[in-house]
Amino acid sequence: MFNSATLETIVGLLFVFLLLSLICSTLNELALNFLSLRANNLDAGLRELFDAGQGTNSALGVLWKSSRNLKASLCNRMRADSTGQPVQSEPPGLLDNFYTHPLIFSLYQGSYDDAKALTNNLPSYIPSNSFVMAFMDNVLKGTGDGQAPPMTFPNFKAAVDKITDNDTVKGALQVLMEDAAGDMDKLKVNIAGWYDSTMDRASGWYKRQAQYTALVMSLLIVVLTNADTLGICRSLSMDQSLRPALNTQIQDLVKPAPGATPEAQLAKFLDSGIMAKLPLGWNSDDPRLVPDAPRDWATKAVGWLITILAVSLGAPFWFQVLQQVIRLSKKPDGQSPTAGS
Repeated sequence: MFNSATLETIVGLLFVFLLLSLICSTLNELALNFLSLRANNLDAGLRELFDAGQGTNSALGVLWKSSRNLKASLCNRMRADSTGQPVQSEPPGLLDNFYTHPLIFSLYQGSYDDAKALTNNLPSYIPSNSFVMAFMDNVLKGTGDGQAPPMTFPNFKAAVDKITDNDTVKGALQVLMEDAAGDMDKLKVNIAGWYDSTMDRASGWYKRQAQYTALVMSLLIVVLTNADTLGICRSLSMDQSLRPALNTQIQDLVKPAPGATPEAQLAKFLDSGIMAKLPLGWNSDDPRLVPDAPRDWATKAVGWLITILAVSLGAPFWFQVLQQVIRLSKKPDGQSPTAGS
């Protein structure tokens, strides 16, 4: 156990950050999966690659796109049911043909029209080799449903020259073919690199969206739990019984005793009820949680902001920091460096 009140306070605060970050990470992952941001960022990248219109990769944009596409799909089905004839749609483009190619169609569930309408069934990852084979096969087939000729460099060059409705893709392929200099294997590598560079951008979009979503989740969790960093530090530094008890439980969780399972240590920690003693929650009878003076509310808001920024850093970060603090605060003989001081 730490004999230093400062170290015990720091460890307790880091542990609170770790717990809140774990909750935030779980909710953030659920939100990202619900919004299908990976699939939508991939779709946005492919749309830029194929010059098929601007994609949507923001959380609000995904919800708007989903509702709009779903409404259009339902309206088309209602018209088809009332007239008995299918609603005529626009001719499929390069992107539509790509998604319906057998190599890509197997990567998502349901039909392409349903997946596109809901925007949550499109693939979230497409291997570069699958992209190259499906894309080149579609180019060789052209816009029709005919069989593709043998995949040779002259045949592919002739198919690219026949592209008339997409100058962006045609121009990119001509540059890639010129660099390949008649080598079909080199051309496939060039197309894969063209695809990978776009996917790198899509990955960057996803990381930024995940950070924004994590920040929003941190705000909600901190406000709902009333996790005020300044208030937690004040309580830990003043409560001489809570501080060492919390540190003992933390050390058992971080470094359990031989033979003790993590589940057993977690159950022991939860049964101790020590978290209930921390200034968390919204108990109006506790002045630490619900202050009366406006000045105290301003201080609490600053504490919230510190917690929000801390929680947004993620659970792995705080777990490593907690382990380092516990390790550095002990001497080789297992005693605290401040023992006996």
